[in-house]
This record gives sequence, C-alpha cells and structure tokens, in this order.
Amino acid sequence: MRLAIVLPKVDVAAAGTRIRYARLQAAFEDLGHTLTLNTLDDLIADPALTDDAYLISKIRDVRSVVLAHRLRAAGKHVGIDIFDDYYSHVDDSRFVHVRTWFDQIAPLLTFALTSTARMEMRLERLLPGLPRHRLNDPFTPWDHDSVAKRCAAAAQEARHSRTLRVLWFGIGNNPHFSVGLSDLRNYGHVLRELERAPWRVELTVLTNRRALTADILTRLARIGVATRIEIWSEAREAELLGATTLAFLPVNAQRFSTTKSLNRAVTALTAGAQVLSVGFPLYADLDPFLYRDGDAFLADLEAARLRLRAATLPSAARLRPKRLRLPRFSLPCPSQPRWPMAHSQLSSGVVSSRTSSLRWPAAVASLWRRALRQVSWLMTSGCATKTLSSPPPLPLRCGRSSPMHRGFWTTTPAAALSR
Repeated sequence: MRLAIVLPKVDVAAAGTRIRYARLQAAFEDLGHTLTLNTLDDLIADPALTDDAYLISKIRDVRSVVLAHRLRAAGKHVGIDIFDDYYSHVDDSRFVHVRTWFDQIAPLLTFALTSTARMEMRLERLLPGLPRHRLNDPFTPWDHDSVAKRCAAAAQEARHSRTLRVLWFGIGNNPHFSVGLSDLRNYGHVLRELERAPWRVELTVLTNRRALTADILTRLARIGVATRIEIWSEAREAELLGATTLAFLPVNAQRFSTTKSLNRAVTALTAGAQVLSVGFPLYADLDPFLYRDGDAFLADLEAARLRLRAATLPSAARLRPKRLRLPRFSLPCPSQPRWPMAHSQLSSGVVSSRTSSLRWPAAVASLWRRALRQVSWLMTSGCATKTLSSPPPLPLRCGRSSPMHRGFWTTTPAAALSR
C-alpha cells in the first residue's frame, strides 16, 4: 500500500513533518509499504497519481479542495490531518476562512487523522460518521540503560550543586493564541517557589527566534529566576535535555491548548529528564512519571526517589494511554464521486474501474497501528472496529445554510440547481 502525505513544502525540519511522518517512513518500508512526502504543487502537476491514499496536511486553501476533487474522481482515498483545533472556535471571526475551507473539503473526505482523544471527540461532532484514526506522536526507540544513567547523574549533580537546571523548550508563539512563552511567563511563580534555600534555579528557554519579541523578552525578565535564552535546534534540544534536571511544561486551559499532543513530555521523559507540568492536565496519561507540584518534586529529589528512575523505567515502557470508549473505524472502499464530471471521464469508465479494483477496507487503520507499534513509545489501545458501508455522500454544492460553525454540513438538493 502506498500512502502519500501532501504538504505545502517538503521540509523535514518542520515540527509536524519531523515528529510524525518522517519517523514513520522506515517502519512503513519494513512492513512492505511506502509512505512518501509530496508537495501539493508536484501532485497537481502529476497526471499519474499512483498512490492508494492521500493525506492532506496543513493546506487550508482552495488548491487542496481542487486536488481532493481530482483524487476522488480517480478513485483514491482522501484524508486530512487535524492536530490543531482551528475549527471549533465558532465565536472567533479570525477563523472564518478556515471553517469555509473545512466546509468545502469535508464532503470529499474518506478519512481523517488526529493525535489526541480530545481532538478526536471534537471531530465526531464536526465530521459525524467519518472514519478517523488517532495516531499518537511516534518516538524513536530509547535505550533503558542510557536513560537510567542520565536520570541518576542529573539527580546526583543537582543534590551536589543545589542547582536545579530547568528547561522550557518548544515553539514559543502562535499567531492566533497566547501559548508557549506566554504560558511560561504566566506560570513563572512556580519556578520562583522552587528557588528557596538551599536550592537555586537556572532556567534555559529553548525556542524559535520569531517568538522572541520585545514584549515576550520583557515578560520573561520578570519571572524572577536566572534565565538564559537559546534558539531551538534539534541537536541543541537533545543536548540540553540530557543535562537538565527538570523540564518545565505549563499548559493553559484554552480550547486550542487542550487538544495538543503528548510529544514534549514524552520527548523529555525519554531523554531522562524529570517533568513538572502545571495548569491544564494535558499529560494526565503520564501522571505516574511526572510532577504536578514543585514541593513533591523537591521532596523526591532529596529522598532519591524521583518518579522517573531506573526502578520505574520498565513501567514507563509499558505505559499506554487511557482507554476511550470511542469507535475505531476502518476505511471503506471509496464510492464513485457524485459531483459533475467531464463527459469523457464518465464514458471512459476510468472512475468505475479504478474504484472497483481498490480493495483494502482496513489497510490504513491497521497499518498506522502496526507502524506505530514499532516506533512509538505510547500508542492507542485497541477498541472495537466499525466499518462504514460508504463515505458521506458528496454534494453538488454546499448550501449557504450550512456553515461549519454549526458543526455539520447540508447539501443543496439537485433540483434546486436547475432553477
């Protein structure tokens, strides 16, 4: 099976591409399948379209809708990935264009991909009945002995020097929401509470250059602990996580933040760093191995019984997210598109012949799970499988009475188009 990821541009350094799809390519090959990274422009210019399924990633404009029409006409599966919630903010006029795009592409989809249970539940309301799969962020295998040694070395160094080396890392800003460094500033009092005799806190902020505005720098200066700021790179992240005592991951409770993935906490833990997360319990699945309270962390550090240590690592390796009572879907064979097509397409039989030969009703959902089992530390537990008989019907035209801000779409009856 061939799965094509459709991107605005192929940039393996981009967070979403690097964390999710680039890490899965080797696992796909081991299973005898292919996962390719493609640009939208290349696919629009490609007359062949040889892949079996196409996953459109972060392309929220009319070009992706045009491509989706073409793919469905060729009998291909078409999906989108939805990892950030820009769709359920119905009272926010800044996202009218995003909801309009969503309204246009939704009837063309045969599946959707997300990474968290909360986003999956919102998708059930936005795209009722559409097959969807939850893919936790993959993570490369980690070495038990190396992580155990780093945990012990960091704790011993902290007790000896009485210095807590704290790291905040990640994308520091968002053009629409106050996240990242704003969360760090708003929860700065937690770090000030850690800095009490005999402990001293040294905070390192590892983030993108664009986030370091004058306003943010002023706010960070008011946190009240010694702070050093560095520009993010993958190599520097790995280096700092290997030497840090504590990764500090505050999360606010706005709708956008509550659907984010576990990636940063998993990255920190598998590097051997302790994690302190305050605010919204985004990382609740990892509660046995992270801290929600600074006093508890200091007590465990003094007693040499930190939650992430050699004795607890076997339990961490077996950890699974909490089971959800949500259906698991396998993909149906795509039905023949119902939008108007050129007479030559209909008469040639290309659509019907390709559709009838495409038989893999559970291939994609099964493949995601198998690939993830090889490369992910955390994976979704199995639930009952439900196969849909056909994807949602494709409308000839989306009606004005059905904006996506109501959470569903309706179609304009064919009879109305003849008026």
